[in-house]
Amino acid sequence: MQTLRAFEAAVRHHSYSGAARELSLTHGAISHRIRALEEQIGAPLFQRSGREMVPTRSAVSLAARVSEGLQILSEALPFNAAGGDGRVVIGVHHSLAISWLIPRLERLHGEHPGISVEVYSTAELGDFLGARVDLAIRYGTGNWAGVSAQRLSGTRLSPVCSPAYQQDKALTNPRDLKRCRLLRHSWQAWMPWLAAAKVKMREPSDGPLMSDSAMLTEAAARGLGVALVGELFAADGLAGGRLVKPFTLSIADDKAFYLLWHTGARLSLEAQILRDWLRRQFGG
Repeated sequence: MQTLRAFEAAVRHHSYSGAARELSLTHGAISHRIRALEEQIGAPLFQRSGREMVPTRSAVSLAARVSEGLQILSEALPFNAAGGDGRVVIGVHHSLAISWLIPRLERLHGEHPGISVEVYSTAELGDFLGARVDLAIRYGTGNWAGVSAQRLSGTRLSPVCSPAYQQDKALTNPRDLKRCRLLRHSWQAWMPWLAAAKVKMREPSDGPLMSDSAMLTEAAARGLGVALVGELFAADGLAGGRLVKPFTLSIADDKAFYLLWHTGARLSLEAQILRDWLRRQFGG
């Protein structure tokens, strides 16, 4: 079973390292198991291409059948990696883990001391619901194959900066952004907010570019410039005074946060409790 799990994960990730991270094994353990499977089958299953391990046609076909079999077994005999100790594994992007989930874990422990949460932080979209993950929180449109998705919360986007930066640049009107450094996110454009504010500016093309909302928010809090971020990521900084909103205008984000779990999976009692707790924390 462990060999088949290692093989199926390696096919999905195109990487032995990715499979090792998902299953909490070493790269060597994954490689050893796949070599053993190749010897049993009598044919190679992967070919190296740069940093990727590309599965052969036979491997892709076999992985589809293995995945189906693992799902059937999971439904018949729910896999409990913790052996009944109350552990629930939740997959979440590390931006959300740092900005939102971790500050609330003490509250969870106080309300449900019998639940042990393992936070599986990843930026890889394919890792959010790996074989060992019970629940996941993901940001997007809600259209993902093979999972049950329940909308937790939408969000609004607002410019934020440090109090010192606001004072230094005398920010009182959105047009004042023309003399500011606009911090950029690789998948969140400024133009929708600028258009709503009727500020005639081009999409910024210089200044720090980041792919992580937690880093973007931290950069704004440290006075590097003005960031356009979701209210969820900025909430603690605003409450603690490290961030301010120089303007009242915010716009609705076209994406939202969703709670995911494997379609057809039998969630443990602890996972069900955590799922309901997360809904409440998001206001659902």
